[in-house]
Amino acid sequence: MSSPHGGSRRNPIRNRGPLQYRVDSAFASGKPAPLALLVVEKTCHKAHHCGILRLRLTPRNAIHLNGFPSPMNPNTTHRSASRPHERWFYTIASITLLAFTLIGFRMFYLQGNAFPGRPLPPPIRPLLITHGVLMTAWMVLSSIQPLLVAMHRKRVHMMLGRFGALLAAALVVVGLCVGIEATKVTPPDLQRFGLVTKQFLAVPVGSIVLFGGFVLAGVLNRRRPEIHRPMMLLASLSILSAALARIPVLNQWYVGTRLETFFTAFLVMVLLGMLLLAIKLFLTRKFDRWFAAGFTLLTASSVGISLGARTQVWDQISSFLLR
Repeated sequence: MSSPHGGSRRNPIRNRGPLQYRVDSAFASGKPAPLALLVVEKTCHKAHHCGILRLRLTPRNAIHLNGFPSPMNPNTTHRSASRPHERWFYTIASITLLAFTLIGFRMFYLQGNAFPGRPLPPPIRPLLITHGVLMTAWMVLSSIQPLLVAMHRKRVHMMLGRFGALLAAALVVVGLCVGIEATKVTPPDLQRFGLVTKQFLAVPVGSIVLFGGFVLAGVLNRRRPEIHRPMMLLASLSILSAALARIPVLNQWYVGTRLETFFTAFLVMVLLGMLLLAIKLFLTRKFDRWFAAGFTLLTASSVGISLGARTQVWDQISSFLLR
């Protein structure tokens, strides 16, 4: 092949046909190379054109062409253009959950009182304060973590993740204790969301068990962000029902309906989860099967807890926990 500047240059591609892509040996071998040559050949009826395009390969703009892995990242695959939207989605969603937590527990934060304005029971006051601090710390941390990922601060994200795992474990233990001890000091005939006190114990216990399960799934899949991110968000969502139940305007509309029977204190949480799933689908144009699967489990568990709280089996379990 003749060079436009005179002389000759050997054509690295002998095949004729439609637009084809080839890379030089350094690129195709998958070995790290700061500079690779991408040779483009286009064959038409009357002319044969060959051009050489130089690409500077860095960790951020490494590409994947024609089945060859990028030299800078052998595991590189095609990335969706919506990935930045996905990163910021988790940040905004987590901040939204934090905002609902602050609104729901505003009487605790501003007045040191329980909902709807009564003093904290003296026998369990220290336990309630400890639980409030842990709950707030978790929600704040869950808002910071996706923000760090969006800002490419993964080292700090991983360091805080170790603290988050310990915080989650403490929250599970203290959360179970709060649910049990609060039930002991609550009038037995008090009804909330169609459940008497002993039945209602299923709500905090079920919520904290779901929280622990989602956190465990997220930690075990911490190197798989497509699983880790939705699991951690669902973990925060699973314990949000306590805050949402303390915002009357969100719950009064379904009191006494069949929805209250099936969802009790979980309905607003489920609706919020549906909204988040729809927003994520709209932003990324991609169905998140892990988020959807986790949310389906959360919804089914919410219905199971609400209906199971009225059964004889739960009555025996709650009697054992309250003995």
